[in-house]
Amino acid sequence: MAISYTEIVAAGDALPNDRHELKFPDVTGVTEGKIFTIRHTTVALPPIQIGQIIVKQLGWSLAFAGLRTQQNTFSVEFVETVDAPVIKNLVKWQDICAGFKTHLAKMKADYAVKAQCRALDTTGKLALIVDLINVWPVNVTFGQFSEESSAAHVQCEFSVDAIDVIGLEYNTDDFSRSVSSSQSSPVLAYDSNAGSSFSSGSIGSFNIYESVARQLGITSSNVNSILSRFF
Repeated sequence: MAISYTEIVAAGDALPNDRHELKFPDVTGVTEGKIFTIRHTTVALPPIQIGQIIVKQLGWSLAFAGLRTQQNTFSVEFVETVDAPVIKNLVKWQDICAGFKTHLAKMKADYAVKAQCRALDTTGKLALIVDLINVWPVNVTFGQFSEESSAAHVQCEFSVDAIDVIGLEYNTDDFSRSVSSSQSSPVLAYDSNAGSSFSSGSIGSFNIYESVARQLGITSSNVNSILSRFF
């Protein structure tokens, strides 16, 4: 059935891409985050990715979900103002990550900060909040200088450990992984709030979903022998 005009209108207004904030906190002893917050113009957030497990079988190429992957950089463009505070303070920030003259660096807790990107609708209401965890400047690029009359810009590629879309209810009931006492793979024991209860001398009591128990062939009589392969 074709989608009607009424359904299209009911989807709501488009989220504009020109109403956003990128908030940087202060970098202690180095610079104020507001210097970057009020001068940034564009930001390209890192993609949210899951790796693929490709299986070739009988002429078909099947794709299964693999581990979640993280692109550890994102880019921001700033407009430079008089006295060049953007480029100067980005360089000062980089200097505590890897010293220009000494090649010494502070600890990550001193140079990595949590930034936040917020997108707003046309009424000013928050539509999207994304936390960027452990941000610090990797590549700082001077803007192009030319004979044309235009504002100078600075491009910066930032490192980021992870992103978090605020307000989503993530699937936390599935499995919590335990890697304690691991002797082989980091994906070993799964603990669930539901399913059957087992007890193993290697990791103690735990719950596991019925589907996982069937997949691994775990029963109360063989649980120790199966888990001993991993612990």
